[in-house]
Order: sequence, then C-alpha cells, then structure tokens
Amino acid sequence: MEAEGFSGCVGFIDGTTISLSQKPAVDGECFFVRNHRYSVNTQVVCDDRRRIISFCSGWPGSCADSTVYQEVRLLNDREKHLLFSPGEYLLADSAYPADFK
Repeated sequence: MEAEGFSGCVGFIDGTTISLSQKPAVDGECFFVRNHRYSVNTQVVCDDRRRIISFCSGWPGSCADSTVYQEVRLLNDREKHLLFSPGEYLLADSAYPADFK
C-alpha cells in the first residue's frame, strides 16, 4: 500500500449485514435494520492483497460496526501486538474509531 500513499497500511476493515429469511425467534426486533429486513452484522478484515484474514458474524443487524469492533478479538490481539507491528494499521470508514488505542 506504500505506492498508494498508505505507508504502514496492512489492510481494510468494514462491517456488512447478511439478510435473514425470517425474524429470529429470540430478540427478533434487534435483528431488524433500517432497510426493513432482518439481518446479522458481520465484520470482515482483508489484507492489502484482498485476502480475508478475519471474518466474524452473528451480531444483530441493528448492532453498530463500532460495537462489533469493540467486541471482536482483533482489538484485543492488536493491543497485544499479535496481529500488528508498530506503525501498522487498517483503513476503515467513519463507523470505526480513528485511533484504535
């Protein structure tokens, strides 16, 4: 990513929803999202070569990307430097905190 001006960038992170065919039996209203469907929220991380390196799914569709991020092991691993070296980072949209510290 250095050639594109993103020195230290090792990949990308984003959330997306996956539609469900019906309302879940437990806490169904939590899975209802703004585009009037039931879904689960999924977080995907890919490296700079577009390979998926982390995929976590199962949060209610109404759950914000930033909430999913806070609960996923990726954050804990980053704090322990298991996935990142000093100066490395992921690009993300505005749903994610600007500083992962």
